[in-house]
Amino acid sequence: MDVLKTSKCVGTLLTIIGVLGAVIVVFDSVLREYAPLHFSALIIFVLVDFSLAALTFISPSKRTFTLAMVWSVLRITLLIADVQQGVSFNYLFNPFNVVADNPPGIPGAVMDLMLLIQIIVIPMSLRARAVCRVS
Repeated sequence: MDVLKTSKCVGTLLTIIGVLGAVIVVFDSVLREYAPLHFSALIIFVLVDFSLAALTFISPSKRTFTLAMVWSVLRITLLIADVQQGVSFNYLFNPFNVVADNPPGIPGAVMDLMLLIQIIVIPMSLRARAVCRVS
């Protein structure tokens, strides 16, 4: 496995996750209005996504791949914990659930895609970390 190619793939996936998060930030008026803490957290998550993507492109190393993997596991865990609380709307694996004032697929379909990409980042980062010679 070529570490440089893998770092480009992982970086691209993290960039896509960041873009999808930004789409939710821009278009999810319900999140912005009724869950300002979640809205603020999502902005921070998007910034971390883009930062990790840049780090993966610039400096592929065991540490970088470990960070990408841990970040994806953390995001998946937080998303599942958030859905399990059931305080608000359940969007996970319900892409057609649309709340008034939101465009179709926001945030349901976008969140599902983000989750699937995060799941892909984990084994890619793990494999890249195993063959990477740079700490």
